[in-house]
Amino acid sequence: EITRTLEVIPSKKTPGADTSIVKIVGTNKGTTPLRTVVLQERIPIAYRGPSPEDYPDVVFTPRPQKIEEGSVIVTWLFENVGPQEEVTAGYEVDGVRFSEQDLNSTSSLPSALNAEREKPVEKSDNVQLLLAFTLVLAGATAFYFKYLKA
Repeated sequence: EITRTLEVIPSKKTPGADTSIVKIVGTNKGTTPLRTVVLQERIPIAYRGPSPEDYPDVVFTPRPQKIEEGSVIVTWLFENVGPQEEVTAGYEVDGVRFSEQDLNSTSSLPSALNAEREKPVEKSDNVQLLLAFTLVLAGATAFYFKYLKA
């Protein structure tokens, strides 16, 4: 299960501006351990490079393993997540006021939970992964037509 929360607070760096804080929590609701959990998020800002250092106004917690080229899709990997255990990732963007609509629009990726289980993947999990992939593809297409094609 994936949950995402948004909190907007006054910026400590820029008077009169805001800081948006996004927290993503993935929970292993199953009864078996997950070897690998992947959380992904499309941050609705312009792409600047493949490294977290390319985003000085963004604080990532923890540091992501990957930022995909051409977009700001951040990837966090977590190993050995036990039953009912949670993993948390997130980011803060200074000087930007995100809304729930920014994060939930078709140009924003839903967070995705992918896992390698100790036992074979159940059919319902395959449907969830297919749905997540379809949403990612739809979001990337919408992002292209909304921001890059214009």
